[in-house]
Amino acid sequence: MLYNDYVWRLSSTSPLEIDIQLPKDLEWVDEFTWSPVRQTISETLTGALIVQESKLKKGKPITLQGKDDMGWITRLTAETLMQMRDSIGLVMSIQYVHWNGSIYGDILHDFDVMFRHYESPAIELESVLRFNGFEPEAWYKVRGLKFMEVDLNVASPCS
Repeated sequence: MLYNDYVWRLSSTSPLEIDIQLPKDLEWVDEFTWSPVRQTISETLTGALIVQESKLKKGKPITLQGKDDMGWITRLTAETLMQMRDSIGLVMSIQYVHWNGSIYGDILHDFDVMFRHYESPAIELESVLRFNGFEPEAWYKVRGLKFMEVDLNVASPCS
């Protein structure tokens, strides 16, 4: 199977109705570094070791990064991402999906996600050409988009 025609698709339905296509050359850099297993260790007064383990249901980090010459987006897309980032409690869908140029097809990855604000900044962008940064078609390099997988039925903002 060739993945040349796969892209990252980020969408939300409420309160923002947004559906954007991210560059296909963004790399999921922490795909294999996270483990859902959590462990605590303690000792009893007699010196016995107590090991407790459990498994997280969600929480997988999804960090997308572009290499130095890849992962470019327009200022318009950057502003849309910032709008999504600044919406408290926004749960989005991120998919790695087949794109034939006009319609989306087979989905390889599909996650419900929120931005990882606890690892600020949740979005890192760098202007490609600094002298035209305010034009809607100005290009920005994606240094990092930080998401975390959430349970759609549980994720909600606290106020």
